[in-house]
Amino acid sequence: MYKNTTALSVAISLALGTAAAVAPLTAQAEEQQVEKLQKMKVTGSRLTRASMEGSTPVAVIGRAEIERAGDVSIADVLRKSSFNSFGSHNERSGSSAQSQATISLRGLGSERTLVLINGKRLPGSASMGGGAANINVIPSAIVERVEVMADGGSAVYGSDAVAGVVNIILKEEFDGINVTLGSGIPSREGADEENVSIVLGTSGEKGNIMFSFEHDSKDEIYQRDRDYLSSTNTGSANYFDMSGVSIYGRNVYHDGQLKALKGYDTDASCDPSKGFVGLTNYPGLGDICGYDYTSEAAQTASLERNTVFMNGNIFLSDDTTFNAQVLLNRNESFGRFAPAAGYFEVDPTTTGGAAFFAENGLDATKGPAAVYYRFNNVGTRDNSVTDFQADLKAGLDGTLYTDSFGEVIWETGYHLNFSNSNETGTGYVFRSPAEQLANSGQFVNGEFSADATSQLSAGTGRETQMEMHQVYGGLQFDLAE
Repeated sequence: MYKNTTALSVAISLALGTAAAVAPLTAQAEEQQVEKLQKMKVTGSRLTRASMEGSTPVAVIGRAEIERAGDVSIADVLRKSSFNSFGSHNERSGSSAQSQATISLRGLGSERTLVLINGKRLPGSASMGGGAANINVIPSAIVERVEVMADGGSAVYGSDAVAGVVNIILKEEFDGINVTLGSGIPSREGADEENVSIVLGTSGEKGNIMFSFEHDSKDEIYQRDRDYLSSTNTGSANYFDMSGVSIYGRNVYHDGQLKALKGYDTDASCDPSKGFVGLTNYPGLGDICGYDYTSEAAQTASLERNTVFMNGNIFLSDDTTFNAQVLLNRNESFGRFAPAAGYFEVDPTTTGGAAFFAENGLDATKGPAAVYYRFNNVGTRDNSVTDFQADLKAGLDGTLYTDSFGEVIWETGYHLNFSNSNETGTGYVFRSPAEQLANSGQFVNGEFSADATSQLSAGTGRETQMEMHQVYGGLQFDLAE
């Protein structure tokens, strides 16, 4: 079964030709069969209708525009578009959702922006609590176009479409084979990209089938590798002249004074090769040993995506089609924060505390001291996130003809979506053991002992999972001409 599309130019030509010859050819025109325009699904409406019937506030990003953008993923294309007016979530390093990408129309939030694939809802991501869809799962190699309705669609789709609707149209039919390779190397360090995609398909009188595989990756960007992110003026004698430097280095606050810990109280010992910046003065408090957190932290997370997409149609008859679609996606991301920073108290009435006070020349009669510390001995805080999403659809659609309503368009189907997100983190620190170890004498010259360090280290873990089952169906017919 083949479907013919009537071009707009042909329709206009027929209309003008008929108008010019209406007088002499009236009888003949009455005998001619009027060709109907093909009906299509319109974003922002659940109805299938001719493309010339009325107007809808839908903007279209075509395949040519997507390719000209030069981006690896469709998520990057949408994030840079003017419709994403106030920005949206991207792969930010260290975030619990660092593998996610969303779109927020009119700045109203990604949870109020509905994302569709071929007119069907893309369920929310497990990593984001199901509130917003992760558009990183969409294979860019087979995106035909993107339709954006930014006027709101809650009357049709519900409250999650208050900001608008983004309908991503994927190719449903393809003949042949297409292989694409690409890479991108910025002039500055980081964010190297590579991608490969394979699309296979065939079609015939009985139906069609298409398969695609897409792999792409992007490296993280470290703050030290960008002038606008890295620390500045680290050689200044005044702390307030610097940026990107934290007082959480090797410092102690006591009795209204902030100063560097013994063992880090000289320029040589407050060693820049370890991430510190040498001694600098904190006006009104004293000379401190600050830490340059931009030397270790990543601004964006690395991301590796693998996506498999399959789509097939079987023409059961001239009026009935069976269709099935499978989308499988796995994302892996890595993000890095600077080593953990925090403060802990040292009590002068304890054995270790008394030694600490004597070592740093503190007055034990003035109460506990607060240590502002960078736990670089534990290591950087590294987060790894693995997401998996499976989206499966199967259904029947077609047309039938009745005496009462004429042509009736119908569809029915089943939709299954499963998503899982697994996050692990290393390099985190428990505060209470730090205080206990310092007060027991295992914190000397600004360093914890090796045994103490192993007791401080903590890891994090989180797994979220969502599953959606949907049975859908519908009828459409005209009540009147």
